Amino acid sequence: MATTYGLLSQDCIEDLRKYHTVEDINNSGDLKDLLKILRTEKRLPKSTVLTAQDVIDNKEFLLELTNKTVSYITFNFIPILLDIFKSDIANKFPDTSSLTAVLMELSEEGKERWQEAITEHIEFTPFKEFEQLIPFMTPPQKELWDSILKRRPIALAIAAIDVNFENKQTKEEVEAHKTQLLAEIDGMNTNSGLIQKTIKKKKNIMEQSAHDRIKEIESAEAMVQELAIETQSQHQMQSPQTQELAQQHLNEEPNNDNEITEQQDTPLGMASEEALEETPEPPILEDAKTKLINIVSILIKNISEGAGGRYTSSTQHKKVTDLKSILNRLTNSDESGTIQDDWVKEIMDVCKIKRNSLHFWAVPHSVVEFKGLLKDNNIMLPSEHQSNSFK
Repeated sequence: MATTYGLLSQDCIEDLRKYHTVEDINNSGDLKDLLKILRTEKRLPKSTVLTAQDVIDNKEFLLELTNKTVSYITFNFIPILLDIFKSDIANKFPDTSSLTAVLMELSEEGKERWQEAITEHIEFTPFKEFEQLIPFMTPPQKELWDSILKRRPIALAIAAIDVNFENKQTKEEVEAHKTQLLAEIDGMNTNSGLIQKTIKKKKNIMEQSAHDRIKEIESAEAMVQELAIETQSQHQMQSPQTQELAQQHLNEEPNNDNEITEQQDTPLGMASEEALEETPEPPILEDAKTKLINIVSILIKNISEGAGGRYTSSTQHKKVTDLKSILNRLTNSDESGTIQDDWVKEIMDVCKIKRNSLHFWAVPHSVVEFKGLLKDNNIMLPSEHQSNSFK
């Protein structure tokens, strides 16, 4: 009763024992359920009109239903199992933990297989694709299970499609890759309703991943554009000052001829020694400073764009943040007395930040890139900063 008509049907039939007249049934509130059970068990057409009197006339028949039983496997276990595999068709190992509370025992065929394996010292042959349950399935259940087995490989293939947009560097590449993935799904036999949920889920993942990657690209483009404008603005502000300072040096003249004579009378050897003693370590030259600004800008741009997927997001964020700080100080501060090697060392420290601690042997790509940019711009890397230790 509980399997066919629900848990309350058992109580409904038991209450029938207390009803002796038509009036009792009409006042009980169970009439509708009793008529439904009677119509189903008698297999009467829906057009047949039934009343409380029919219930009274078939009272003994209805009470006998409480002793009627059905196969637990067929009407409870198998429907739950099929529902799990139907709803989780794209999972290679569906979660059947909800069935662990079901008391189970080996079937006779299973016992025979184990006995044969033990006696003959051969490997036990397990059941495949629930073949041991097929004899207990109703025709509709067998049809559903066959459909699940047929569509399952397609669902697994769709679920296994790699949705990866991280190595796409432009919005056009992202859109092209998304179109390719969608075409791959459409090319499969996807007409069955069993895998529509899997298709919808995978397409949602594609759309979200593509959207997130486009946002990252737009953010990187905006940042690079902002840095370019800022750098150009700083150059425009500093260039006139540099030209004016150079012009002042050109316009300077000796105070009198005696100074010229004194300078000419100074022996060459003494002049060289005095120059070495009095001249401090040279500050960063304007030309080298401009080159370093351009180098840092290039590093920021390449790291922000992912550099072909070589950087993880956390490392990317750390390096870009630190390099932007260096770029800001390099372009905005007074560089008199600032040593070129100090800037190179600081930039190299940022480039040496690794992707993760497990790759202790790997040289970050930004280190190689920075060294190449220094070489291209004829800037020497301090020898004491050639260490292979990384942050």
